[in-house]
Amino acid sequence: MLITTLDSYIGSTRNNFYLISKPTKFNFKKFTMKKIFLKSISIVFLTLLFSDLCAQNEDYYAIKLKNGHYKYGVKDSIGKKLTPAIYDESITFKDGIAQVTLNNKWGIINKNGKILIPIKYAYINDHFAYGLFPATTSTNDKIPSHGVSDSLDRIVVPFKYDHCEILAKNIIKVELKGKYGVYNSGPAFHGYNIQTKTSELSGLIIPIIYKDISMATEDLIKVELEDKTQKEVIDKKNIFKTVMGLFDLDGFKILPCDKQYIFEFENGKAKVNEKDGTSYFIDTKGKKLK
Repeated sequence: MLITTLDSYIGSTRNNFYLISKPTKFNFKKFTMKKIFLKSISIVFLTLLFSDLCAQNEDYYAIKLKNGHYKYGVKDSIGKKLTPAIYDESITFKDGIAQVTLNNKWGIINKNGKILIPIKYAYINDHFAYGLFPATTSTNDKIPSHGVSDSLDRIVVPFKYDHCEILAKNIIKVELKGKYGVYNSGPAFHGYNIQTKTSELSGLIIPIIYKDISMATEDLIKVELEDKTQKEVIDKKNIFKTVMGLFDLDGFKILPCDKQYIFEFENGKAKVNEKDGTSYFIDTKGKKLK
């Protein structure tokens, strides 16, 4: 009688080890139960051994605690430990920096394990860019507590919003009560707030009144606004159509927010529909093409 068992071997990738099982056939009469038992035990042992090795990565190392949980630390490319294994989650670097967690608080470290942003935030968004870090100071979603810090832990956008998103260099989209606006964190918008008596590293260039905001091009910001003059009744609810407009990165209005629709840019131009049914094309600077 022929039956199937597992003939196992170990393989590896750059960062992880894995166990591969390859089916083979053997004659049951020549294969005793003792051999089957020993082979099964070896497979289980190797699986457990290499599950620990799988916790290793080129950026971090892990130590398994008695309770079965892991703690993580930073190591260099040759395996030298740069920090103790104190962090609660595995560490993945992006552009030389990474989020770390400790006792349910979040911070930012660099490749050498140096803490750039203290481990004090309720959460730091992994969509950080250009040295800007969207974060929140509370886990309660009902409390507006989102803002943005820089790599020196200076507040760039106050922690008083429902959400923050980095759209481009120096351009930060904020949300409050379902409406959107934009901050610019460029040097030209650094200043001193007389009311709060604090230095500010950004300025609100587009007011928080829009239904949605996105980047139209690298130089233009598209805004979308409910048009109270265009109403539909759906399921006994008033549904307003939207109109669109364009701003530049300094907050200057390029196209008034009264366009029925602004299409995506293709080959350096975009179609614009007016509410009266006419249409035309604009270039990437928002200028009307003839």
